Amino acid sequence: MRTNMNIHDFSTEELRRLISERWGHSVASPADCELLSTEILHATKEYVSVNTLKRLLGFIAYGNTHRLSTLNIIAQYLGYEKWNDLVASMCNNSDFGKSLSAVSAIDIPEGGEVEITYAPDRQIILCHQQGNLFEVKNSGKGKLQVGDRIEVSQFVLGYPPLRGQCSAW
Repeated sequence: MRTNMNIHDFSTEELRRLISERWGHSVASPADCELLSTEILHATKEYVSVNTLKRLLGFIAYGNTHRLSTLNIIAQYLGYEKWNDLVASMCNNSDFGKSLSAVSAIDIPEGGEVEITYAPDRQIILCHQQGNLFEVKNSGKGKLQVGDRIEVSQFVLGYPPLRGQCSAW
């Protein structure tokens, strides 16, 4: 069984909408990221750079994953403790149900594969070992190498894999 996850389809529009609702201002251009950076610092006491916000919100092309610490700050700004809490809320919220789907690691049979593609021309194929543990079977142009093992609790369609989940076991 292979589940395709196109990371390139990361829903920046939904994230912009959530941030705009919280902030009370539209995030419609890269220039808005300067004010947003200050707003996030004021609200969370944590700094997210202007360029990081531009990458996260799709104003600057970015083919990498975002740091979990950055995503956690965004989640805190939006009223959640951690990024995973925000994603879980989006999965459970009927407003998002039509555009967001998640696959739990436990729903993938042992030996099953997950294919993740993302810009620019990168592909990872993970083989489910047991529980939340996956082994990289193929890695095209990415930082993960064949044989690397990572822990993943769920895959969310359209959202990037998070740094900080890799572990050697």
